[in-house]
Amino acid sequence: NMSWDQVKVSIDDTEIEAMVSRTSEANLFSIPASVKMEEGTTFTVGKKKYTAAKVTDVAERGEVLLVETKESKNDKSSERRTTS
Repeated sequence: NMSWDQVKVSIDDTEIEAMVSRTSEANLFSIPASVKMEEGTTFTVGKKKYTAAKVTDVAERGEVLLVETKESKNDKSSERRTTS
């Protein structure tokens, strides 16, 4: 029995409402397909950074993406500093 919590996911400069189910093995995010998400995409939830390990288009309707993640551990290489 999976329980889902509502979270805010940040990808690049986009923040979007999503759902997350946390299991012992992985975090499963349900994210609207309006967001461009593919394997290897990194995103943040609060202070935690995640990397999409597997992305599935639910029912192949282009509405919802199911994203399995692995937690990114101190990933300095992807810290993008933008100076404007």
